[in-house]
Amino acid sequence: MRGLSTCYTLIGVAIRCALRMGLHRHLQHERISPIEQEVRRRVFWTIRQMDIYVSVLLGFPVPLNDDEIDQPFPTEVDDEYISQDGIRQPLPGTPSFIQPVNAMLRLMGILSKITKYVYPMRGVKSGFDRAGTETYRVGYAQLKEIEADLAKWQEDLPAAWRPSPDGAAEVVR
Repeated sequence: MRGLSTCYTLIGVAIRCALRMGLHRHLQHERISPIEQEVRRRVFWTIRQMDIYVSVLLGFPVPLNDDEIDQPFPTEVDDEYISQDGIRQPLPGTPSFIQPVNAMLRLMGILSKITKYVYPMRGVKSGFDRAGTETYRVGYAQLKEIEADLAKWQEDLPAAWRPSPDGAAEVVR
């Protein structure tokens, strides 16, 4: 557990540094090149993903709310399509290694929602059980919303990145 606690502390420092640098904001300025813009996105969302994951593992609240972020997910193209001049689109049907990264980011968003609704800091008190322990309830509508989010996540997963024993080694792994 000590390793996770240290990880939580370091990720906390990283997320605060990212916030101070404004990496959570989508800035459009002529002096910010497409490469720098993409690096800002990738760095921020990597730290954000780790922040959610480790916070949830340790049972802590996720410190940054989604409504405080306007930085889009990384562009779903591989590095060779990004230059100082712009971002070229690959041929249709060309899978990018950023697609599963963004899928994982969306999944971390659902995990954050699960933590908020299913394991809230302050539950909705529903009474006491037979042992006299206070009980909490989770709204059915919230569970259905999470279930719908998970179904949509699976539906939106690009075909090239869906797990299959017959798929490419990168996907099977």
